Amino acid sequence: MQVSRTNTQYQIDTLSQASKDLNVVGDSVRPDSTKSYGIKNFESIPIRKTQKLDLAREVKKDKTSQEFIPLQSNVYSWQIIILLITIILVAVSKAYNLSRFKQLTKALLNFSVAQEVTREEKVFFHRANIWLSLTHILSFSLIILQLAIELNLLGEKALWSYYLKSSIFILGIYIVKYIGAKILFFVFDGSELSSEYIFNVSIYNNLLGVTFIPIIMIVYFTSIEFHSVLIYLLLPVSSLIYLLRLVRLTVLGISYKISYLYIFLYICTLEILPLVVLYGFFIHN
Repeated sequence: MQVSRTNTQYQIDTLSQASKDLNVVGDSVRPDSTKSYGIKNFESIPIRKTQKLDLAREVKKDKTSQEFIPLQSNVYSWQIIILLITIILVAVSKAYNLSRFKQLTKALLNFSVAQEVTREEKVFFHRANIWLSLTHILSFSLIILQLAIELNLLGEKALWSYYLKSSIFILGIYIVKYIGAKILFFVFDGSELSSEYIFNVSIYNNLLGVTFIPIIMIVYFTSIEFHSVLIYLLLPVSSLIYLLRLVRLTVLGISYKISYLYIFLYICTLEILPLVVLYGFFIHN
């Protein structure tokens, strides 16, 4: 028992002496420079700083975990399906009607090309024009739906019915508008003017519908806020296309020697009024 107690006291004395030989600095333990314990180049031995290394590992772990956070979105499957349908309609109209598709593209900026197309058969009811018009209705309705969602105008269960009503309403507006234009120009003996009017309105609607597709994709598949897309992309692009459409219709009226007053009244009645009705029916109410 005396020997065991002596050994224990010896170990304690040894540990006490070792602790005196060490200087504790910050978060590291540095041996006393005067004590090398017979080891050459004792000062060049690296010092392990455990606390800082652990902290660096935690920061790296947090950054790694943040990279795999999924994007949260309130987009439903049927909205994605409709968006895919619009893309397919544009692809099909170009693939199976390439010559007419090129004509429609040139007619956007060349008034003489638009006049040539109207002299052909199936001005409005050509397959390419019908598919692109359907694209415009579907994509425009998605934009209206997104506006209603951002303004908190409807609940989740009413989304599909709201979209369906929007599509039917837009289709009804253009049917009434085209039939009214046919009747109006027939009364004033302007059947050729009615065909050109319908065609020019439709090509700019088609351009607007195609332009809506990438804008909707930005809204659905990125983290960009919708109000930023609305202010910096949707409104400027839509306004530009609508302005080009009004300019084309003005040029069309001048080519048929229509009074500027009648052109102004027409633009206010048949171009601006439908937009006001659409806004009041689906957004304001």
